[in-house]
Amino acid sequence: MSNSCLLCGGPPGGAAFPYAMRWQDTLYVYRGCRRCGASFVAPVPSAEVLAGLFHPDVYHAAFYPVAEPTPAQRQVAREIAERVGRGRSLLGFGCANGAFLLAAAAEGLEAEGVEGSAEAAAMAQRSCGHLVRTIEQLALSGQTYDVIHIADVLGHLPDPRATLRRLEAHLAPGGLFVIEGPLERQHSPVYYAASFFGWLKYRLLRRPPPEGPPYHLSLASLASQKHLFDLLGYHCLSLSVSETGWPFVGAEGPGIGARLKRGVAGLALRLSAGPVGRRFALGNRFRAWLRPGCGSPAIARPEPGAAAERPEAWR
Repeated sequence: MSNSCLLCGGPPGGAAFPYAMRWQDTLYVYRGCRRCGASFVAPVPSAEVLAGLFHPDVYHAAFYPVAEPTPAQRQVAREIAERVGRGRSLLGFGCANGAFLLAAAAEGLEAEGVEGSAEAAAMAQRSCGHLVRTIEQLALSGQTYDVIHIADVLGHLPDPRATLRRLEAHLAPGGLFVIEGPLERQHSPVYYAASFFGWLKYRLLRRPPPEGPPYHLSLASLASQKHLFDLLGYHCLSLSVSETGWPFVGAEGPGIGARLKRGVAGLALRLSAGPVGRRFALGNRFRAWLRPGCGSPAIARPEPGAAAERPEAWR
């Protein structure tokens, strides 16, 4: 079993949403962190199990079949280009099928990607036509970027803090992290409903845990994400929370259960928070613009290229 929170290293508490699931004869239990409020899986799946879960023929084929940027991806790429300027370099970490790289390139950014395995990197490069390296190839390259974009990745990592520390070495001077992803333990009508019915089924009625892969190793709230970035010493330039209504928004069928889910999702979408500067905000996704600051321990950086001058700060 895991002895500490995957996000902050805090001590484990009791069972927490989504409680538990069973996969390949192993029971994966979710515990709450007493320090930051995230939940995390125990045991953490082995490297072999994770490689199988996220193999591109399984995970990417199911969730990222077509490299077509979504409207949300196009909007984020546009905001990045407006902030840092066209012609700047961007790395998409965990770029899946490369759809975001296409959106970034359409806004005039020099976009490259990174994936967790040679198979996933090759699939992404075929899909989008942009250079996609493995993590090991990136480390050997010494390449630096003006922006590193990380979307829907941190919750899949067994050690997100160590991953971000390694990526700092690939930020050019004055560079930014743009990190976004789900807030699965954040104040939201969808979260309240899902956690209540989960508690009812799996805690009160003692139904057996559902069968399913533990894709999400940690589930965050806004407070736990902010705590992670504070631990790393990052300066947060801006932070926003939004709502997608997932997974209730797509509930199908005429039954009362589906209608209730769609109604909860609609309420959540109407109450979404937007830009936030406080702990309490309604929504199930965040986006943070971050710069490693003076609070970060010194890191070894590759020598910056002499060809381009880069501003010390972008506002």
